[in-house]
Amino acid sequence: MKNSQIIITGIFVFFLIIGFLAFSGIIKIGSSGKTKSGATGTIVLWGTIPVRSMEKALGDFNQTTNGEYRINYVAQDSASYKANLIEALASGNPPDAFLLSPDMIMPFSNKIFTIPYASLPQSAFQNSFIGADDIFLTDAGILGIPLTVDPLVMYYNKTLFDSAGIANPPVYWDEFYGLADKLTIRDKSSNTIKQSAFALGEFRNIDHAKDILATLFLELGNPIVSLQKGIYSSKLGSDSARVGTNASATALSFYTDFANANNKAYSWNRGLISSRSNFVNGTLAVYFGYASELFDIQKSNPNLNFGVATVPQVKNSPLKATYANLSAIAVPKISKNLNSALLAISAFTKSEFVSELYDALSLPPVTRGSLSKNPDGVYLPVFYKSALFARSWLDPNDRETDKIFQDMVENVNSGSLVPASSLGDASTSLDFLVSRYNVLTGQ
Repeated sequence: MKNSQIIITGIFVFFLIIGFLAFSGIIKIGSSGKTKSGATGTIVLWGTIPVRSMEKALGDFNQTTNGEYRINYVAQDSASYKANLIEALASGNPPDAFLLSPDMIMPFSNKIFTIPYASLPQSAFQNSFIGADDIFLTDAGILGIPLTVDPLVMYYNKTLFDSAGIANPPVYWDEFYGLADKLTIRDKSSNTIKQSAFALGEFRNIDHAKDILATLFLELGNPIVSLQKGIYSSKLGSDSARVGTNASATALSFYTDFANANNKAYSWNRGLISSRSNFVNGTLAVYFGYASELFDIQKSNPNLNFGVATVPQVKNSPLKATYANLSAIAVPKISKNLNSALLAISAFTKSEFVSELYDALSLPPVTRGSLSKNPDGVYLPVFYKSALFARSWLDPNDRETDKIFQDMVENVNSGSLVPASSLGDASTSLDFLVSRYNVLTGQ
C-alpha cells in the first residue's frame, strides 16, 4: 500500500481507505519515500498566509509528488479575501481549496464539501487534532482538514517586572489587581499614565480586545455561540452552572476595571497609543498577542527584554482555555477538481513539510501527537502548551461582532449600563446576527 497506485472508484471509497491509513500513519509522504496519491493536475489553494511563509513548505512538498500534481498557493489580502471568495464561488470558478477560519464557518458552510464521518470518523479526527479544531465538525461531517493554530499568549516585559520586584508573571487573573499599581506609573499632578501594567478595559486601542474578552468567557465555559441541531444561538449572556450565575458579567466587570480612573487597578485609557506599540516601546508590562507575532515583536525592538507565558486563568474554574486563530483547508462543493483537491490537501497536511510552515510562522502544530513532544527554545514550549487548551468560537461576522463587543465594553465604561445589562444587550445583538444563518442550515 505504501508504493502502489490507489485507484479511486469514488470519493467516499477513497476517504474510507486513505482517511484511515493516513490517520493511522500507514501512508506517509516525505523525502524518504514518494507515494502516488491519485491526485492529478494543479490544485489551486487560496489563503491569507503570506507567500513567503508557504513557499518552502509547498515547494518541498511538490517535489515529492512525482509530477502527478502540485499545489499552487495564491495569497489573498485579508481585507478582501472573503469577498473575493464569495465572488469566485458565485461565478462558478472557485479555487480548488481554500483556508477556512472559524469566522467563515457560518457564511461558507453550505458551500463546502463536507467529509462524511463514514469516511473519516469523528473519533479519529478528535484523537488526531487539538480540541479547538472541533469547531470544524458539524452534524454531517468535517468541514476541513486543520492546518494551523495560533494561540493567544501573554508577552511580558522582564525589565519592568524586575524593576517592580516581581519575579514571575501572573498565573491567575485575580493577581492583576495586586500588580496593576506596582507596574503602572502615573504623573501625580495630571494622573496621566506614563507606563501601563495591563492593556485592558478599553476596546479601540487594545489589539485583540475581542479575543481577550472571548478568552475570559471561554475560560468560564461560555461558548459565546452554540450550534445545536442545526440552530445557531448566542450564549453570551448564559453562564455555566459550574462557575455560578453572572460569571460572564463579572468577567466583563473585571475587564473594564482597568480603564476606570477611580479604581486602584487603573492602568489604561483610550488616549494611549495601541497596546502593541506601547509594548514594543517598552512602556507596557503585559501584552496579549498571538504566537505568530513573536518574530515581528523581536524585529520591531531587538533590545526589548521580554518573556512569554500562557494566558492567565480564572482561579478555581474547572476549565482552562485561551482563544486561538485557527485555519483548516476546505474544498468547495463546486470545485472542478474535487477528488484531486481532497487527496492533495490530505497528503500535504499529513506530510513532514507542514512543519516548515510552522517554523516560518512561529506556530505550534495542530496534531496531538506532535504536541506531545518537548520542543527546543524559550518560546515554543509555551506555544505548544497553549495550543493544547486553545479554543475558538463561531464568530458570524468579525466586523459586526467587533462592534457588538466594543459597545458592550463602552456602555460599561460610560456608565450607561451595568456589566450584566451590557452583556445582555450584546447577547441579544449577537443572537439576531447569528439567526440569519439558520436559514442556511435549513432551520
